[in-house]
Amino acid sequence: MRSVEIISIESDFGAGKKGAKLGPQALIRLINKQNIKHISHANNKRIIADDLEENNTHPFNKNIESIYEVQQLAVSAIEQSLSKDLFPFILSGDHSNGCAGISAVKNFYSEKRIGVIWIDAHADLHSPFSTPSGNMHGMPLAAAL
Repeated sequence: MRSVEIISIESDFGAGKKGAKLGPQALIRLINKQNIKHISHANNKRIIADDLEENNTHPFNKNIESIYEVQQLAVSAIEQSLSKDLFPFILSGDHSNGCAGISAVKNFYSEKRIGVIWIDAHADLHSPFSTPSGNMHGMPLAAAL
């Protein structure tokens, strides 16, 4: 069995309300209380978006530049994890980051077909043309498709 590497993406640029970036560390605190032997606590990676600013210059895809920067960091971290034969366990409270996980796995396994199981209360299939809010939180699966 491969070891698991936790990658936390702490950003809430895609959500309409602040606070989504706090979720990953709350979950990691709970995970650390457990004795799970396949999870590498020493190699956990954190992607923290505190140094980036909101940029609502595009009303139908808010903060797209900041989200893109966060996702570039996430894709790189996930690909590095895969290259070390670790299983990247990605934690994020902002749904917009889901696109980074799908992109990284597809980049790494570029010659293979991949599958995605997307479980959510909403389909996250909006586009800049169908979104009622402009929040990228509702667009990651559409972007990945």
